[in-house]
Amino acid sequence: MPDIGKAKRPSDFIFKLLASTGGVTNLASTTVTGASSAPVAFEYASTSDWVFSRMNCLLIDGGTDPADFGGIAGGLSTATSGSTDGSAGLRFRILDASSNVLIDFTADRQIRTNSDFVLLAGVDANIETGVGDDALQVRWTITKAGEEMQLLAGERVQCYNIDDLDAVTSFEVMVQGVRT
Repeated sequence: MPDIGKAKRPSDFIFKLLASTGGVTNLASTTVTGASSAPVAFEYASTSDWVFSRMNCLLIDGGTDPADFGGIAGGLSTATSGSTDGSAGLRFRILDASSNVLIDFTADRQIRTNSDFVLLAGVDANIETGVGDDALQVRWTITKAGEEMQLLAGERVQCYNIDDLDAVTSFEVMVQGVRT
């Protein structure tokens, strides 16, 4: 029998797309151009404490290959102009309410190609090909690192990049968790 005392209400579960400050959830719809451009940030911040369990990424584009990013041949740029910290590619990290970085999951290796997602998700990164657009599906389960990750109210899950993703059809990231 399940322990009813530990059961959660539907409103306790979090299934949220990361979004820009303007509410845009498709990372591919935001253009980053020029050395003066700031990285584009997509975030989720809870108003209550929660356990961050999983992040799902869905990248849709034509001609998806492991060495590309979506269908961007050769992957994202290695250029760091416009970066606030000298990095290239996509970054996934947790920030506190004052924007201090608590953990940067991609500090040692930024996501520049489809195959780079394997470093975060292990074997839970699949490329589905066929007629029309291809899909890269990434399921990154935080608890596979050995423990749950507790985030406090105001702490943010963030993905940001300094590259132009307009060539990608669609790229969305959803966080999942449970309020505590």
